[in-house]
Amino acid sequence: FRLAALENGYTPLPNHDKRCFVKGWNKLQPTVEEIESWERKLVYQATGLRVENGLCAIDIDIDDAAMVERIWNRAAGQFPQLREALIRYGKGDKELWLCRTDEPFSVIFSTSHVRPGEDPEGDEDIPAHRLEAFGGGHPRQIGSSGAHTMKKDGSGFLVEYEWEGGESPAEVRLDALPLLPKAAVLAIAQIASEELEHGGWPRVLRSRSGESDTAVAYDLTPSMRFDCLDGVT
Repeated sequence: FRLAALENGYTPLPNHDKRCFVKGWNKLQPTVEEIESWERKLVYQATGLRVENGLCAIDIDIDDAAMVERIWNRAAGQFPQLREALIRYGKGDKELWLCRTDEPFSVIFSTSHVRPGEDPEGDEDIPAHRLEAFGGGHPRQIGSSGAHTMKKDGSGFLVEYEWEGGESPAEVRLDALPLLPKAAVLAIAQIASEELEHGGWPRVLRSRSGESDTAVAYDLTPSMRFDCLDGVT
C-alpha cells in the first residue's frame, strides 16, 4: 500500500495508534528504501497519508449510519463530483471522503452535536459528532491502511481501515480524485450542521460551523498591555 500510494502521488507515513512519531513527519519526503525499512518495525502497523498537494479529506466523525447517509445524499446531490471520491471506513459508522480542493485551507467544520436524548452540557464523556475537513493548510495526516485500533495484547487488528469497492490511494492517483471548490467543502459542512439539527441531535452550545484560519495576525498598538505567564505585565 505504501509504495503504491507513493507511486500514485501521495505521501505515506508510518503510523501507530493513528499518529506518526517520526521526527519531522510534516516535512518528510520518504524514499522507496525508507518506506521499505518501516516494514521491519512492528510498531508501524498502520499507514497515514499527509494532506497536501491539493488533497482534501472530509472526515464524517458521526457514528450513525442513517445520519451519514442523509448527509451524503444531500452533499452528493448538490455536488455530483463527490460521487467519484474515495470512501474510507474506520471505526463504527464513521466515513472519510477523499477528494481534491482547488484552494488549500486549514480545517473546515460543522457544528458539534450529541445523540438525541443526550445532554451536550452534561457528562464530559459523552462523545460529540461533527464533520471536519482538512485541506492541507496546516500539517495533518489521515489514517489510510492497516490498523485503526490494535488488540490490547498486540496479537492483531481490532479495527482495520477499509475502502469502498476496494479502491484506495494504492489504486487511484491523487490527480485523478474529483475536484471540489473550497466553497463546496464549506457548503457540505453546513449541510452536516443542518442535518444534525433537523435530526434532533442537540448541539454543543459553544460549537460553531466554519473555518479555522491557518494563522492569526494582530495589529499592535502602543497602548496594549500583555499579561505574561511569569506574572509580569
